Amino acid sequence: MKKNSIHLSIILITVLNLFCTSCNKKESIDITTEENVKILKSFLQGDDSKSLDAKEGTVFYADASAVLLDAMKNSSVYDAMKGQISQYVTDLVFIEGDNFDTIKCDRSEQTLFNALSLRAKKKQTLHADILKSIENICEGDRQGMIITDFEQQKNGNWMDCNPYLSEQFKNWLQKGYQIDFIIEPYNEGKDLKKRFYVFFTDPTDNVSINHTMINQVQKFIDDTTCVLLSVNAKDYRMDCSDEENSSSSEISIEMADFKSPNVYSCVINDSWDDIKENLMKLDRHDQPIEEETPKPLIDNLKIVDGSTYCINNIVLKATNISKPFMMKIDSSLEMNNPDEIYDISDAFDIKITKDKKIEVYVNKNILNERHLFSTNDGFVGNLIKLEFVVSDNGFTTKSYDFSQLEWVSARPGTKGKTANCVSLSLNNALTDVNVVPSAPQNRVLYTIFIQTESFK
Repeated sequence: MKKNSIHLSIILITVLNLFCTSCNKKESIDITTEENVKILKSFLQGDDSKSLDAKEGTVFYADASAVLLDAMKNSSVYDAMKGQISQYVTDLVFIEGDNFDTIKCDRSEQTLFNALSLRAKKKQTLHADILKSIENICEGDRQGMIITDFEQQKNGNWMDCNPYLSEQFKNWLQKGYQIDFIIEPYNEGKDLKKRFYVFFTDPTDNVSINHTMINQVQKFIDDTTCVLLSVNAKDYRMDCSDEENSSSSEISIEMADFKSPNVYSCVINDSWDDIKENLMKLDRHDQPIEEETPKPLIDNLKIVDGSTYCINNIVLKATNISKPFMMKIDSSLEMNNPDEIYDISDAFDIKITKDKKIEVYVNKNILNERHLFSTNDGFVGNLIKLEFVVSDNGFTTKSYDFSQLEWVSARPGTKGKTANCVSLSLNNALTDVNVVPSAPQNRVLYTIFIQTESFK
């Protein structure tokens, strides 16, 4: 899945033989051309998430209260990270109450830690505007990190039992990005508190700061000095293996990779008569052949659950997009209802096995009027789009130990009450209707374009 979203750098290595016979000259259409790739991309449904700007580096928000000073003096976790942090940071921002002091860095250890050391000698602020800091990161287009205790006040009131970060976490995760929490208990006077090292990154960037920092402190994670919690709301997906379909011995199917994690093309080189006989197992009267079992058109797909969600059920949406595809290639063509896309979902069936492998079957409804174009319609061939869509209740959320994000409140008069502002915020984000897999922009797991011959 950007992202467990549709990334559309498409390279199609097959030729679609889809013609209009009303033209004076028939020409095969090679959609590997840049122009025709753009046309095909327009039929894909997905979000418009963008990759974070790696060139801009990382913005590092440092909570200038006692949580930072203690990390610099007493934390082995911080010590393990600090040598590598400087390689990423281009902006160091000290959160001093409601003020933000930004220092430009040149990715050198000396620049960053000179600034941190100088700040450590100053008077520590009592509180920091964490909400505004997270908001700045999540509304931006670059990766960020923060070191904080998440203690927030608003108008003199503590926010430790208020999910004040819900919208910010939701906005970040909705874009297809990832949040990693490294959580370290520490003592501040008589209070047992938690220090959070939080990284906001793009999961498609294999060299982003979170990978390096997690590697640096892995031994402390292993011995439970600190805890790692990673959240990526869009890393569920469908995979297409390189194995041949079981039906390949019966008909000729060519699978062509779009060089994208969730788009494929399938070219069927056989006639519909062959498909009826060898896949659908129908006789010449379109009746089932006795003692014959239909074979799948496609059987090398598998659902892969993500770190946050399990996909339990999907539905298949099939459309014949031949008309609008041809019109986008040549708008001068004459045809009735040129923008019409026929819903032919009833012509396909899917089966999902216990290990989440998917089989796609063609049924006799494909032979109904308007499901397929024939040469009489002015076409040679059909272009069918299959979309594998997460059903409304077709997912479950994995269980997280949100208690790792909670601590005993230091708010006066709380008598040991749990501060759950971060856990509530994250839970709200993960259950938001715009984040879950059945959200409109997330529903399509996989798309296959199928090229066939004309029906007759």
